[in-house]
Amino acid sequence: MMMRIFALLALLLALACQGYRPTASSALPSLDLRQPSYETTVPSSGDFTEREFANHVARLKKRLPSGDFSIIVQRPFVVVGDEPRADLLRHAEQTVKWAVDRLKQDYFTKDPNHILDIWLFKDEASYKKHTRLLFGEDPTTPYGYYSSRHKALIMNIATGGGTLVHEIVHPFIEANFPACPPWLNEGLGSLYEQCGEKDGHIHGFTNWRLPGLQRAI
Repeated sequence: MMMRIFALLALLLALACQGYRPTASSALPSLDLRQPSYETTVPSSGDFTEREFANHVARLKKRLPSGDFSIIVQRPFVVVGDEPRADLLRHAEQTVKWAVDRLKQDYFTKDPNHILDIWLFKDEASYKKHTRLLFGEDPTTPYGYYSSRHKALIMNIATGGGTLVHEIVHPFIEANFPACPPWLNEGLGSLYEQCGEKDGHIHGFTNWRLPGLQRAI
C-alpha cells in the first residue's frame, strides 16, 4: 500500500511541474505543490491536559463574534462554528474524529504541537467575513486552509468535508515530520480529499485530480 501511495505522490509532484489547474467549474480546490496551502512555524509540544483544553475554550469563548457560534472539544482539536450545534457536532464526530483516528492508525504517533481550533463557517459570506474579522486576512481559497501562525484550520464548510480532511493532515505532518517537503505534505492531504474506509483503514478514492495526473503522465 505504501508503494502505491508514494507512486501517487510522485505523480502529484510531476503534476505540479506541469502547472496544471482544474477548470473553473471544479468543485474542489486547485493545488500548486510549489505554494503550500499551509503556513508553518517552529513547533512546540503536544499532548495537552483537560485543564489546558478548558482554559483554551474559556479564552476562545471571549473571541466568538456572536451568539451563533458553538464550541465542541474533539481532541486534539477544538471545533467552533456558526452552524446549528447538531450540524457542528456531526462534523466533529463524523469528519474530524473519523479522520484523526484513521490517520493516526496508519501514519502518525504524535498529536499536533498546539491546541488547534477548527473554524467551520456555515457559508461563503460567513467564511469571508469572519476570516477578516478574526484573523485580519482575506482567504486566498474559497474552500479553506490551515494556518500554523493562527493555530487554526479555517473552513467554508458549505463546500464539503474534503478540504477539511486534507487540511487535518498538515498539522499532523508538522508534528511528526517537520522536515517533510511541501510536495509530500500536500500530496498526502490530496490523497484523502475524497476518502472512505476500507478494511478498517482510511482509503483515498479516485478524485478530481486524476485527469491532470493522466495528462502529466
